[in-house]
Amino acid sequence: MLSLTRAIRASVTVQQVVGVVRAKLSGNKAVENTLIVDVRSTGEVAQTGIIPTAINIPLKLLPAALSDEVDDDEFLDVFGVPKPQKGVTQLIFYCAHGVRSATATEVAEDAGYTNAKNFGGSFTDWQNHSNAFRDGACDKVGTAASTAHPGDK
Repeated sequence: MLSLTRAIRASVTVQQVVGVVRAKLSGNKAVENTLIVDVRSTGEVAQTGIIPTAINIPLKLLPAALSDEVDDDEFLDVFGVPKPQKGVTQLIFYCAHGVRSATATEVAEDAGYTNAKNFGGSFTDWQNHSNAFRDGACDKVGTAASTAHPGDK
């Protein structure tokens, strides 16, 4: 189970996520090694959308996706982005309410990713507080057609 100290140390706020998204959308090189990962099912993502610039790796696929057995080319083919680099890429995980993303953060840390963070407010917080994106930018960006993965139901 994720310890309270570990969870607090590895968390980000909605304001930080909004800042990362804005920076990524503007092409800011400072966040090129930051990857926002939605760990909800593809069905949930199809119903509600996804945070702009995020990718979807359902939680049940995450341990395999981050394992050393998945090479860079396979990760790119399946998820559409380069595989995160241990010790380099900052991973920000979110889900619907923060429970699965906390687990995802622990999974990533256990796999050797030292820069894993949990956006505990998750998609619910994003929807409630990201006024800058309510005018359409978070309107189902990355629907199921672009985020379906083998083995996800």
